[in-house]
Amino acid sequence: TLGVAVEAYTVDWDRPPLDYAEWEARFRVPQWQRQYCYRQLTTPVAYITSWLSDPFARFPKIDTDGRSSREEMAYYVYQNYVPDRAAGSPTLAIQRAFARGYIWGFYSVGPIPMSITPWFSEMLGRTVPVADSLGCIYDPTNGTVSRGRIHRTNKGILTASELAL
Repeated sequence: TLGVAVEAYTVDWDRPPLDYAEWEARFRVPQWQRQYCYRQLTTPVAYITSWLSDPFARFPKIDTDGRSSREEMAYYVYQNYVPDRAAGSPTLAIQRAFARGYIWGFYSVGPIPMSITPWFSEMLGRTVPVADSLGCIYDPTNGTVSRGRIHRTNKGILTASELAL
C-alpha cells in the first residue's frame, strides 16, 4: 500500500519523502505539479510501482493559467511534518503536528470531493479548533456518500476520536 511505501522510504532515508512544498523549494517545480514529489517512491528504488490515483477524485479541472485545481487533483495529497523541511521554516501547524508524533500523512478527497478546510497540517497541529476539524474527517457510519476526507498518517487511519485526543 501507499502507507507501507512511505514508511519504507522513511526508514531507508531516515526522513519521509519530500512533499510538494519542499519539492518546489528545492527544484522550483510549482506546487500544483505535485506529482513530481511522488517520483521518490518509484525511482530509483521502487517502494511502490506507481503513485496511486485517488478513487474519489474527479478529473482535474483546468483553470485559466492551465493548472489543475488544487481541490480536484487525481492523486492523494501527501505532506510531511519534519521540522527541518527543505521548504524553509515550517509553519506552526507543521511544528505542532510533529510534536504530536505525526511525521507524514496523505489524504483522499473522500466520497464527496470538495474543498473543505482546515488543511491537514492545521488539523494535526491543532492550530484550529478541534470542532472545525472534526467535520473534515470521513465517517463511514454516516453512509458511503458522507462529506469528509479520508486521512492516513504514520500513526494509521485518522479518525475523529484520534483527532480529539
